[in-house]
Amino acid sequence: MKRADNYSVNSDILYDTYWWLAPKYFKELSSRPKYLVAVESGIMLLITTIAFGGNFIVCLTMTRNPTLRTATNLLILTLAAADMLTACLPLTVATIVLIKGKWIVEVNPVDVKNFPCQFQGIIAPALTGFSLHIMALTAINRFICVAHQDLYGKIFSRRATKIMISVKGTIILILTSIPYPTGFAIITLDPRRAMCFTTFIQQSTAQMIGTLFLVINVAIPMIVISLSYYRVFKVIRSNMFQVAISSRQDNSHARSRSITSKIKEVKITKTVFAVLLGYVTCWIPVVICDQLSFNMTNPRFPRQGELVFTYFLCLSSAINPFIYGATNRALRKEFFDFFYRRKTEKS
Repeated sequence: MKRADNYSVNSDILYDTYWWLAPKYFKELSSRPKYLVAVESGIMLLITTIAFGGNFIVCLTMTRNPTLRTATNLLILTLAAADMLTACLPLTVATIVLIKGKWIVEVNPVDVKNFPCQFQGIIAPALTGFSLHIMALTAINRFICVAHQDLYGKIFSRRATKIMISVKGTIILILTSIPYPTGFAIITLDPRRAMCFTTFIQQSTAQMIGTLFLVINVAIPMIVISLSYYRVFKVIRSNMFQVAISSRQDNSHARSRSITSKIKEVKITKTVFAVLLGYVTCWIPVVICDQLSFNMTNPRFPRQGELVFTYFLCLSSAINPFIYGATNRALRKEFFDFFYRRKTEKS
């Protein structure tokens, strides 16, 4: 197989297989009326700003307060950092394309050689898979913490958690980036979704790698998440009943501390579960739009419908700071303390 940088794309074959790269879709993007450009790019710019700013604040507050540097919060911090990186790369590319109606420089949209677009096409699926794997790791963290507290410190020490995050990130990045440099794929600019994507040259390769991606980065994490949280909430339900009885029978200081600790862990579990629900809620429209896009043939799914895919895909990176703020009291308190101190210092 030839490398991608030496591969000459046959446009007729490409348009026949990958119909969304046809010139008419690029013309439709570039010829939008000004009000539509303002609306579409304004929504994308708002989502991008919130995603970057909100996750930056989460990262800042967690790193400043030593009491928040737990293994669970390290996973939350990693997820926030991934969302912030998503805002810097995929979301920024989408915002620029929607504002200009094309990429910032002239490129061959069916074989993009521009580095930012290439990097976005490779890193976007890697960040998606990485986020789901971090959520799966967080679900396991919660299960071990709630159901097997005697093992929690050994399995989820801060050092062990950092190693697990690093290993997962490295493996996922390698798996998602291999197709392009090995010549199995090219980077294309999808004018309907205003984003750069890895597009496989051979249809059979696309199906094989697409299936592999779904199994490794979606199916397996979701199975782990479902089983872990099912067990977690089963244990929580049982423990809460025991805590209620014990609190009436034993009012000792040690027992009170144990009960407080359990309640705290339950609240943390509810926070990370809320993050998962928010992620899934955003991805339901993404999956629906994707299915409609490739199953509707006459007429094709409209461009504005395709943008719903992009908006909700990006929104999944912007909502988490609001969920943390609404459900995590310690993080919310640190956030307000930080800004109150900044305001006091300035005055």
